[in-house]
Amino acid sequence: MNVSYDYTDRLVDLELLPHVSYPQGVMNVGLSLTDTDGVSRFTTGLEKLIQRYAVLFLTALGSNAADINSGSEFATAVIKQQMVTRGQIVHFFALANTRVLQQLSAENASITLGIITPDEQIADAELLGYEIQTNSATVRLRIKLTNQAGDATTFVVPVSRL
Repeated sequence: MNVSYDYTDRLVDLELLPHVSYPQGVMNVGLSLTDTDGVSRFTTGLEKLIQRYAVLFLTALGSNAADINSGSEFATAVIKQQMVTRGQIVHFFALANTRVLQQLSAENASITLGIITPDEQIADAELLGYEIQTNSATVRLRIKLTNQAGDATTFVVPVSRL
């Protein structure tokens, strides 16, 4: 479904997560306000929603002094090695995902973020699979995210203990 949205008076975010169209091999992904050429990029739509989701998912609950209720406990659980069984990964994901979905829904209802069109509003996030890389102490989550416009995409969130 292709839909066109009016971006007049709409807030845009700076792209923090680099766009990787065709990942090759293992690579580290970091947060940055500029790309390798020093250029800042804007993100909107489904990519903006993915970024909002990933930032909340990876932010340790209570670590943001401006909003101690933002974030989740997933990354903290990985770092503290609280997940020792595969069932615990699914359990911790479900808890963190519920928390992030609630936070995004609250943001959607807030007027402080400006106009949030359906392509930037969360409908669902689902864990499709995960991989444990013991040599790098990393859990890689494959997540399917669907927005209110009905568009869906799959992305990978790596969480490392190192």
